Amino acid sequence: MTSLKTLLAFLLVTQIAFGQNLDSLVRATGPDSLPGKILTYYTPGKKSVAARLQILATSAANYYEKIFGTPFHFKMAVLDSVHWPGEMAPYGIIFSHRGWVFMHSGMNFESFQNVYGMQDFKKATQKAMHLNKVSGNQIVESFLEFYTVHEVGHYFFNSLSGAKYPDYFTNEWMASYFAYQYFKKNKPSILPAFDLFCQLYRDNIKPTHTSVESFNSNWGNDGIPTYGWYHVNFYFLCKEMWKCAGEGLIPQYIKAFPKGDAHKFSPEEIVNKMELCSQVISNFEERLDNLVIGN
Repeated sequence: MTSLKTLLAFLLVTQIAFGQNLDSLVRATGPDSLPGKILTYYTPGKKSVAARLQILATSAANYYEKIFGTPFHFKMAVLDSVHWPGEMAPYGIIFSHRGWVFMHSGMNFESFQNVYGMQDFKKATQKAMHLNKVSGNQIVESFLEFYTVHEVGHYFFNSLSGAKYPDYFTNEWMASYFAYQYFKKNKPSILPAFDLFCQLYRDNIKPTHTSVESFNSNWGNDGIPTYGWYHVNFYFLCKEMWKCAGEGLIPQYIKAFPKGDAHKFSPEEIVNKMELCSQVISNFEERLDNLVIGN
């Protein structure tokens, strides 16, 4: 089981030692590049997926620039398992840091299942895919697309919005909301395949813990299955929140948690400050907190 601890260590080392030298770290992998609004480096031979993700990230940036009036300036690396720099993070971990979005370049569905811990429910996955007429390739592509925009969301909230995230839990689900809003308004066709993946992952993965407190205290130390299980649950929270908050949620979040506020918020305070649909968030967190692992 791959740990996120490597990622956390990398981010801390990069913050202290490398500063703005991520460009050199990426170029050291020997990538090709695509010019454009979002300069994108990619593993040779992966131009098509890099171009697709670049177009998507550019579209998401343009969409939110029109709403908030803040220019997006970040770079993207789309790397395969061979060229993925091990000192940065385990392969399969998608993340953003200091103006960079790091994406893997995709994989066949069998490899995807192995990387993300889906080996034990392959039969259930195949049955659900058949019933819903969704292919493995559609699931992989929807996953890459959703989390590309999710990582753009992290860049926006942490670098452009003027907000500070009150805890890791809220930081992650708000980045997913950023992605969910983009796809609902611009490209809803990817959501059925991603929704199916999220259902399968939520219902079949056995996380090591499920509470808000545990997510915050274990951030950086969970394996991919547990971390991924939380993330697919965030997706379902976003679906619920969209119904009652829509495009009003992101501005309200930015207002509620300004960067200059040094107060450390409790989970209850965070819910109360999220005035739009706070009861939806409270009910969601209560379900996670009361979930019995194995059921």
